[in-house]
This record gives sequence, C-alpha cells and structure tokens, in this order.
Amino acid sequence: MPSSRYETVFESLFPQPNARTKYLSACLLQERAEYVAHLLSQERPRRVIQFVASMQLNAIELLNLREARIIKSCEVQRAGSEWAIDMEMHKHKQCGKSSAYNFTRIVTGWLAFSGLLSRPEARTLPFDEFVRAYLEDLQSVRSLAASTIYHRHHHLSKLQIWLGDRRESLAEVCLNDLDDYLDRLRARGFRPRSLLAVSVAIKDFFRFCGLRGWCRSAIARGIMMPRVNHRQAGPHGPAWKDVRRMLKLAASNPPELRAHAVISLCSIYGLRRGEIVQLRLDDFDWRNEIMTVRRLKRGRVQHFPLQYEVGEAILKYLKLARPKSRCRQLFTTLVAPFRPIGPDCVRHIVSKRMKLLRVQSENFGPHALRHACATELLNRGLSLYEIADFLGHRGLSAVSLYAKYNPRLLRRVASFSLTEVL
Repeated sequence: MPSSRYETVFESLFPQPNARTKYLSACLLQERAEYVAHLLSQERPRRVIQFVASMQLNAIELLNLREARIIKSCEVQRAGSEWAIDMEMHKHKQCGKSSAYNFTRIVTGWLAFSGLLSRPEARTLPFDEFVRAYLEDLQSVRSLAASTIYHRHHHLSKLQIWLGDRRESLAEVCLNDLDDYLDRLRARGFRPRSLLAVSVAIKDFFRFCGLRGWCRSAIARGIMMPRVNHRQAGPHGPAWKDVRRMLKLAASNPPELRAHAVISLCSIYGLRRGEIVQLRLDDFDWRNEIMTVRRLKRGRVQHFPLQYEVGEAILKYLKLARPKSRCRQLFTTLVAPFRPIGPDCVRHIVSKRMKLLRVQSENFGPHALRHACATELLNRGLSLYEIADFLGHRGLSAVSLYAKYNPRLLRRVASFSLTEVL
C-alpha cells in the first residue's frame, strides 16, 4: 500500500489535523494502515475502527514496537494486563473488567492479520492419528453433521489425555480402562444424558478401530450404554395454536422481520437450525415458487413448494430488513461486518419469541417447533412415511414417537373392531 494510501485511510477516520498527524507519525504505519483498510472493506462501524486504531497505538507503546517483529501471545496477554491497570492510558473512559480482554482481542487480531503473531504450537494428543482417521470417516464416508463431529472430537480428546497416561499404544487399551474413565466422569457429577453422549462416541470410535485391527475388537461390544430416564416420553414441542400465535405476531423492524422468516421456516417446514443457517439466496426459485433445502444429516437435497405465508415472510425480510451485502447466505447479521448467522443465533431468535408470548413447551428453540410441525402433520392424517420424508429422516424410528403418544391415533386403534374383518 503506497504512502498516499496510508494518509487516505486515516484521513477518512480522523479529519482533525492533529489526530491524523498522530496516527501517521507512529511506528508500523504500513501494518496499521493495511489492517484498518481491511476493517473498512468489511464495512465495520466507524467508531469501532477508530477504537481499533487507538488500540494499535497503545499496543505499540506497551509492547515497545519500534519496528515490525514477531510477538508472542504471552506478550500480548501481559500488555493487556498492563493496559487494564494503567489509568493514565484511560483518559476518556474508566477502565473495567473487560479492558484487558478487549485489548488482547483487538491486538491479537491485528498482529495475526499482519503476520506478526507467534502462536503456541497445538499440543499433540496420544493416539491422535487414529482419532483423525475416525473423524475423517465421519465426515467423508458417513456424512455426519459438523456439530456431531465436533462433539465426538471433544469427547474423544478428553479420553485421549486419560488413556495417554495409562497406555503406550491403542492395542494395549482394555475394557477396564474405559470403565474406569466412565466411573471417573460419573464421580465428577456427569448426568446420565452426558454419560450417554460420551459412551456413544467412545463405543463408535473403538468399533471403527476394531474393524481395522488397531485395537481389540471386543472392546466396543463390551461398552454398556447408561440408562437414561426421560422426564417426558412424548414430543416436547408447543401446541399448534401457540405456533400460530407466534406466526401472527406483527413484525415492523429488521430483527422482528428476520425472526418472523426464521420462525416460519422452523414451524411450517420443520427445518433444523443448521439447515436454516445453510440456506442461500440461490436456493429460492421465485418464478416457480420452489425452495431447495440441504439436509444437515446425510447431505440429502430436497425441493419444496414455497408456501405462501413463508414466501411472504422471506420477501419482507429481503426487502426491508436484510442489509446489502456480498454474503450469499439468506440470513445474515444486521450490523457490520455482515456475515451468516450461526446456529446459536437461530436458537436465540426462536426461544426469545416463545418466551415473549409465554408459549408452553417442554423445550425452547427451533427443534421444539420441529416437534410441533411433526405432530400437526400427524394430526392432519399424513402417514409416518410421509412425515419422515418431509422432515428429512431416513427411517421411521425418529417419527414413530409422535404416533406412540398421539391420543387421537391411539383412540382410533382402540376403537377398531375385529367384527369388521370377519
């Protein structure tokens, strides 16, 4: 970036001559200007970029940066602690608990962008090559959801550390080692549901390794799944009348318009939150009124006719709420930098609307509306095969729950008379 560009970058942020001179005369001008230009290209708020630019000057002083050099993460941490207690550097704002965190976060981002940050090497865990092969199989062969793979990796990484202190190789691991590990988790207060998730990950991993001869094949068969007592055996979603109340709530501002579109997709189509996050602008064929959905599990692609209410909600969001952005995802953040929303944001949007209207439900969030959608489809007379296909399930096991606890269907079975077939 030429020197004239440096002046242009800081002129746009600091029109006052004295302030502009301060930023242009400080050290590491090129590195600072390139990062500021990067933030400007992301359409970050002006006041945020000004704050970052001032933090760059404070970092130069605290880290004694007279020229570009590699900085360790621990140096940035120490400088952040100094920044939090140095009252002379907080002339216009009193320092608080978040001062050290903000300094470290901003300076780390700048140094990493400029290639000046030295991060500590990640620790290599025992049996890592086997775990990596297992995770690769989950992704490329079985096509499991990214969230499932993440949680499996999380559970196995804890086990790797535990086994690494006891065994030299995976072939030496025995069933007693795994029983001891699960007993340790149980003693630490893990509940049955958490133990079940850990046990499933361990059992599947050792089944994978046993088939390849990396460990004893009998280990996976010997792992017993903990018994989980469900608080409620039936579906955990709200009543359909409450879902309709959520859909009828008037939306006027951008957050409400986005929320209305998200809730419409969750309740009418029963989409998972990860499937909503994956929706792109190109997935909507407005001429033929077709919506394309990429299922989170197994990577299946389905095409649905676009229901009128859902289409209207999405169009209002696109016209009145969605910011103009190069991002191709349907749902984005409403403030710069504009980027796709995450699964947690979808959950927050739905649960906030449910709590606002005091909807009665065992669970809150997109999956509760998915339960409500399945129950309503069953009440309208659709078969289990049709519901399973509509929701993107491979089999009937996931949807048979709704038939089992549907009073109307049970009464229909109970009133069946054998004399009709004699």
